[in-house]
Order: sequence, then C-alpha cells, then structure tokens
Amino acid sequence: MKLPEFIKKIGIWRLAIFLIAGVALMLLSNPGGGKDNVVENPATKTQNIIPTTEEDAISELENRLKEVLSKVAGVGKVEVMITLKSSKELVINKDKQIQSSTSSEKDSEGGERTTNSLTNSENTIMGSTDEPYVLKEMEPTINGIIIVAEGGDSIIIKNELTIAAQALFDVPVHKIKVMKMTKN
Repeated sequence: MKLPEFIKKIGIWRLAIFLIAGVALMLLSNPGGGKDNVVENPATKTQNIIPTTEEDAISELENRLKEVLSKVAGVGKVEVMITLKSSKELVINKDKQIQSSTSSEKDSEGGERTTNSLTNSENTIMGSTDEPYVLKEMEPTINGIIIVAEGGDSIIIKNELTIAAQALFDVPVHKIKVMKMTKN
C-alpha cells in the first residue's frame, strides 16, 4: 500500500498526534459527553429569587460575601454584617408647572404698586399600569461592613478581606472592620 504524498511530507507520527489532539479537543469542548441535550424539569431547577424586601437584599449580600470570603486561603469560617446609611430610593417622573404673574397698579395720588405671584404645581406621571413612572432606582447606600473570621488575627488576612469588601461595595476602608472569631 502506497501512502499519499502529503502524508509522507507530514509524517505518520505527526499525523497521529494531530488526530489525537483533534479528538481530545472535541472531547474537551463537550465534557458532559452529550449531556447538554438533556431537557431538565423546570420544577426541579433552582431559580434565582429576587429579594422582595430590603432586609432580604442585605441578607443576600451578606451571605454571598460570607461564601466568597470563606474560600480565601487562611480565612476559615466567616460571619458578615452590613449596615445601611440609606434605603432604596425611587426617582419618580413628575410634570412640574410654574406660573408667574405680575400686576401693576397706580393710584390717583401717583403711587405705584407691583404684585408678583408665583405658583408651583407638580403631578406624578403614571405609567400604563397605573403606577408612577420610575426614572431610576437608587440602590441603598452601605454605611459599614463588619467581617468576623477565624483567620482575622493575621494582618495579611485582615488586609485581603478589607480590600475585597472595599472592591465589592465601594465602601471606604475606615468603614470596614475585620476581627478575629472566637473559638466556641
């Protein structure tokens, strides 16, 4: 059996390596072995639940921060508390009307009097669902963060946890406190 010319140029061993690499890439691109075509039951699928209250939202933030920080090497168990400076605020679209009027009067003795009047009125613009039209939602402002960690006695760990909290929540360093967790 005579080999084609391009195989002679490449070489049998190189061709075998290319074939093996190609098969490996195909397997790596679908590591589940075809499981991506399986239809899942929506009732058993976990859902991302949007917090309904501000307390739920803060609790969710605390849990997520706790989960992430506990994965940092040397941190150990973590507890987190977040306090708010302000609550969530909705900026509602309003139709503002300003009316001004000026009247001048002259009396018979030559005196003159000018009266200025200014009237402001404001009406909330309603959306199609009979709810106020919201221009923007302003998220609550975080006042401070306390992190209690098993590794909180290490200066390096304190620094890492402080930087992480500052990066996530844009809170000044002096509003973040990292402490050592007691052993119970």
